[in-house]
Amino acid sequence: QAMATTTRSSAAMRSAGTTIRGGRGWSGPRSHRPSLGPLRASPVDVAAFAKQTRSSRLVPPPPKLRGEYGSNKRSYVEEYDVREAETLAETDMVSPVVVTKIIESLAIGHFQELSGDRSDVPRSAEMKDLDLTFMLSRITFSFADLPSTSDTIEAETCFKPQKVSFKRDFAVRNKTAGGAAVAAATSTYVLVNFKTRKLSIAPKEMVDQYADFST
Repeated sequence: QAMATTTRSSAAMRSAGTTIRGGRGWSGPRSHRPSLGPLRASPVDVAAFAKQTRSSRLVPPPPKLRGEYGSNKRSYVEEYDVREAETLAETDMVSPVVVTKIIESLAIGHFQELSGDRSDVPRSAEMKDLDLTFMLSRITFSFADLPSTSDTIEAETCFKPQKVSFKRDFAVRNKTAGGAAVAAATSTYVLVNFKTRKLSIAPKEMVDQYADFST
């Protein structure tokens, strides 16, 4: 989950003044597909937003109200309290940086449930045996309507393990506004052996064990 160390991380792109563009398609349940409309062609300049926010970039995600599997266990949902979250200057609109923190927290929370490892960098028993860990290699965001600090935010993720990479789709919604889309994201993780520091291919057994919890 070490976002700051990857070439396509949000932190690196902000520091370079890069625009973070729209995510790819949602692979989760069709009824939960986020609708972002023309905003996929209107990317948010996070570097510009960063200049308007109060507080620090090094803030934790907002408090988590709940976390649970979706109805078919192929997605994972968390709810967040953003009343004290970082906002855009002179507004009560939640900063897009907070949304990226929610997405990061959601990915960690889901794999904590899948692996049973409650650490900040969860790994399955098989990953520990093989000295493997996840490294974020790419993430793209698409923003719609940013919520206010009086809203309740719900975020959902789907997990798709593969031999070479593990993909995730995310949808962030404003529960107070009837589930209106806040943002969508798509990320790609690779497996790295943290002793040799080389990329690894996931064993078939490791991919298969998540068959009932992935898309």
